[in-house]
Amino acid sequence: MSSSKLPFALACFVFIVVAQISTPSTGQEVVGTEDFENASKQAAETGKHVMLNFTGSDWCRYCVWMEQTVFSTEDFAKYANENLVCVTLDFPNQKPQSEEIKKQNAALQEKYKVGGFPTYVVLNSQGEKVAQLSTTSWAWRFVEKLDAAIHPEKHQVDVFWLEDEDFDKDIDAAVAKAAKSNKLVLHFLDSSSYSSFPRDVKRDAFSSTLFKQYAQERLVLLSTPISTMFNPVDSLEGESKAKLISYASQRYGKDEKELTRKELDSCCISQAEFSLKESYGVNRSTLPAIAILNAKGERLKMITKDELSKLYHEDGAKSILREIESVRSQQ
Repeated sequence: MSSSKLPFALACFVFIVVAQISTPSTGQEVVGTEDFENASKQAAETGKHVMLNFTGSDWCRYCVWMEQTVFSTEDFAKYANENLVCVTLDFPNQKPQSEEIKKQNAALQEKYKVGGFPTYVVLNSQGEKVAQLSTTSWAWRFVEKLDAAIHPEKHQVDVFWLEDEDFDKDIDAAVAKAAKSNKLVLHFLDSSSYSSFPRDVKRDAFSSTLFKQYAQERLVLLSTPISTMFNPVDSLEGESKAKLISYASQRYGKDEKELTRKELDSCCISQAEFSLKESYGVNRSTLPAIAILNAKGERLKMITKDELSKLYHEDGAKSILREIESVRSQQ
């Protein structure tokens, strides 16, 4: 962003996103019911949506897990009490229930074609189905999915990742863009070609609305697929290939025409490893990683695989953004 003052609405928006990352919880609990008819009346009167929680409270381990890790959190309680009428539709093995509740739950299971547990059906205030959700890893992520179903217009956020395969050129382009907008550069060293973890990060953290909203205002996003840096010589063209051949010729003391395919490929790998080490002090064993650069291209923070894994499993995008915000706030 430029040094000029932000419009009031945009300033409020940025404050809200940062607050989502760092604001402490307030101790709320979810107010819910087992009575679908009364819940529907309440939703019609208040304009709230209804969330039907199809669960097996005394036998379904994922249902219990969601209760403990999502529904019991203050993040969920705050959102639910402001936006939802929550209805628990339980299908227990041992827990006693009235015949009326059993009949109601079975009818709703048939109506919404629920075949597995847990399942979460969201209805609008007119009783129309707008979404059907499954389990998720974090309370904030589940809330985000709910809010996307209730207020889809708020979640139509797009961000642009620079994804050219030329490592050095990418960095120059990203830094130039950051300098114009006074943002930080987030450079994701993506090792998806040989590891599933970076795919998890991209799916659960980088694709979240929370991350996109923050990135749109404060980051230039750069992703380098590491596999392209370790490709064989046949994948190179033009000046890049000429430089590689010249380097290999000097390294092995041979004429360019005498170089073997194995020697050229070995030089490709060596140069890629050198580029990673020289630029960020990392190697393939410490990837994926996130490098945070300032608008001058200076490295402010490296989040390598072990730390990124810790942040991801702690609270997904929230934890990653909290780390980025701590770096940004010191600038």
